[in-house]
Amino acid sequence: VHDLEGNPVVFGMSNYQWFYSAFDRASGLKRWGRRFQSPSDQLDTGLALSFTPAGDVAMTGVSHNGHDLDTITTLYSRTEGRVLWSKPMAGTAKLDDVPNALAVDVSGDLFLAARLNVKTDSVNVIVTNLDQVLIKYSGRDGSPLWQWKKNVRPDDWVDFRLDRNGDALVSGIQGGTPY
Repeated sequence: VHDLEGNPVVFGMSNYQWFYSAFDRASGLKRWGRRFQSPSDQLDTGLALSFTPAGDVAMTGVSHNGHDLDTITTLYSRTEGRVLWSKPMAGTAKLDDVPNALAVDVSGDLFLAARLNVKTDSVNVIVTNLDQVLIKYSGRDGSPLWQWKKNVRPDDWVDFRLDRNGDALVSGIQGGTPY
């Protein structure tokens, strides 16, 4: 993967931490690198990466909270990798919650798709369901601008893309029926 200036970037997981490193394309020298490790010191891994129009680095992945995995999305500055903001997201079922995709629109706002395990209480019977969530975060400060949710089954599939106007197009299959 390359940033907007053509510099190589590497991200992933090492020793239960997610990492991101930026390199200079001319010299190959590491410009900066960042690691993320949750307080539980367990599995954390970056799963998706995108860049804002200003060149800042948006990453999303999973972070272990000591019991299960939560989704976390972080925006790093392009020059030194300083954390600009970071947003965790977790379902109510205390089960693994995983991001599907990450995109950035032309204004620098972030779109995150994730699957969250949620509990519902139906006449005193606790049921665990999956919600597919698409949330738009302000690129400036990470505040949520809007959120879309759809209850899905484990074998359902959801994806999204941004069109050239920055509108989110959601598609998927639920119970064998496209939407």
